[in-house]
Amino acid sequence: MKTDYYRGKTAVITGAASGIGRSLAFALAKLGTNLVLADFNQTRLDEMEIKMKEYPIDVLSMYCDVTNKSQVDALYINSTEKFEKIDFLFSNAGVAVGGHLEYITQDQWKLAIDTNIMGMINLVNTYLPKMLEQGGGHIIVTASFAGLLGVGAQIPYSTTKFANVGFCEGLYGEFNKKGIEVSVICPGALNTNLMDNAIMGYPADIKNYPDSERFEKTENEWKNFFWKKFCAESMDLDQAVQIFIKQISKKRFIVTEAKMLPLLMVFKGIMPKKYKKYLRSFGDGLGDLADGTIEFARKKLNLKEA
Repeated sequence: MKTDYYRGKTAVITGAASGIGRSLAFALAKLGTNLVLADFNQTRLDEMEIKMKEYPIDVLSMYCDVTNKSQVDALYINSTEKFEKIDFLFSNAGVAVGGHLEYITQDQWKLAIDTNIMGMINLVNTYLPKMLEQGGGHIIVTASFAGLLGVGAQIPYSTTKFANVGFCEGLYGEFNKKGIEVSVICPGALNTNLMDNAIMGYPADIKNYPDSERFEKTENEWKNFFWKKFCAESMDLDQAVQIFIKQISKKRFIVTEAKMLPLLMVFKGIMPKKYKKYLRSFGDGLGDLADGTIEFARKKLNLKEA
């Protein structure tokens, strides 16, 4: 790994208090990167700030909801007052929204779009002029393999992650000649706490369940049920992040630990029938998992099958 690519430089990371963002923060701290840590979970952010004192780096942590442009502006003002240069911008904050399409509400669609797309746009639009002014920088957006491969039963998530990838391709095409490097992280099913804030579309009998406390408890249980099955064979998160930061230092555009993903991209181009077959198979698998999650919730809530 080109450790000099990171040492003594400054990185802004959103969604920094958990999952991929948290692991990135620790990996970069060990390489001597100064950090701006942003998250909307203040408790976890405070814990991160304390742990970062173990490293000989400068750290700024701030509460920030990336869907709120004024909060992104405040993050920018504070980070550029503390650090002369912003070398890396990790647009990592995101939310998972899934389930069968017919159960996804307009509000859930809006949440996915506001967080995964507008949050990225807010962040990049705010920091890009600074990077252009200083003569360069590296923008890294966390998308997903679901941003390269259409995923049934995860359509809102997949839609917004495709937007992340498309945005990054356009960003690279327009600004690389001006010194801006762009990478998009497309991880496979990593075992993170993405599901802590995940949203799922439910049938009416579950969605309208009258006991909110019992529903919330059941929802936490289905998240564990779903995620354990989905990530049953996933790579260790910290191991995957080491791959990410190595590929980023080589200025790769698509950054991933999933070895099968490049092969699927080949299938997409030269073997379209096999690719469509894979889409159906993958969609069926996640559809079955969504059905299993609904059945799990109904049993927990003592509801009869609709």
